[in-house]
Amino acid sequence: MPLRALVSVFLSLLAAGDGTAQDVEVWPFAAYRFWGSIPVEEGRLQLPSSLALGGVVNYRAWDGATVEILYAQQATELQLRRPGSFVTPVSDITVRSLHAGAQYRSRGPWAVPYVIFTVGVTHLDPREASRDQAWGLSGSTGAGVTFPPARPVAVRLEGRLWVTAVGGPDRLFCSSGSGCFVSVSSPLLWQGQLAAGIRFAF
Repeated sequence: MPLRALVSVFLSLLAAGDGTAQDVEVWPFAAYRFWGSIPVEEGRLQLPSSLALGGVVNYRAWDGATVEILYAQQATELQLRRPGSFVTPVSDITVRSLHAGAQYRSRGPWAVPYVIFTVGVTHLDPREASRDQAWGLSGSTGAGVTFPPARPVAVRLEGRLWVTAVGGPDRLFCSSGSGCFVSVSSPLLWQGQLAAGIRFAF
């Protein structure tokens, strides 16, 4: 299909219907995930900023609120930052989160602002086969905007803060060849995220 025809279809969807009877929304997104570190005896385990991908399904529970199911995945690297800023690569790692929660929204003339709260589990999976994986309970909160309002196809932008209580209690990412990292406090992993995508309503 020619590019001009694709643009025409997209614009017609943006202009279609008022969307008031649409109860289900699907939002595939791409995001920039940043921060991410855990204090350990040797220094700090850190996750460099990188791309994250995911998807959200919202179901309207009542006017102004939806139930939200979210899956997100980040491919990055696990690093050890020792005192003096010396950084040692440990392993490539994939961070996967599955969450459920609620989205609360209001409606303006040009956009729909909202806030979200979710809880679930996060899986930290090192690519190095001999190194243990880690699981943890996690939560997220954030805010975003969807525009234009009440359309079956719309743009959605969002900022979100993640926190994961990494499983332990004190030994993390153990390896048969190089031992374990030992956390020096409650192993909480904080991360920020900026996301964008196209939201489809049905």
